[in-house]
Amino acid sequence: MKRMTKDDILKALETISAPGEGQNLVESKAITNIQIFGDEVEVDVTINNPSLQAKKKLEVSVLQAIHKEVYEKAKIKVNLKVEAPAQSRRDSFKFDQRETNSGYKEHYSRSLWKRRGRKVYRYGEPRGLFG
Repeated sequence: MKRMTKDDILKALETISAPGEGQNLVESKAITNIQIFGDEVEVDVTINNPSLQAKKKLEVSVLQAIHKEVYEKAKIKVNLKVEAPAQSRRDSFKFDQRETNSGYKEHYSRSLWKRRGRKVYRYGEPRGLFG
């Protein structure tokens, strides 16, 4: 068995670029911790892209790089942590859009008009016979 070191693993991880960034994992400081126990390696990675596709692709890339360049029979565990920027309140979905978005309110009231006849109220006032 070949003795693995943190430097060997970091050198292998320099070949992988971080998802959504132009730098590799080491330059972007995405590698937060590396622990080696005999032939077992545990790598902690922090990324900014929360998509499942990016996480799986990165995990597979880390496994392949270490197996190819460091030790072929290493048992590797990759711990991914996502630090995505917080969404602003405006970008998040509003549950009560009928009150906040007039276009949605009009669409909602038109659909009710079709179902309930003339009992639909628009903007708090009853509708007339011809809208």
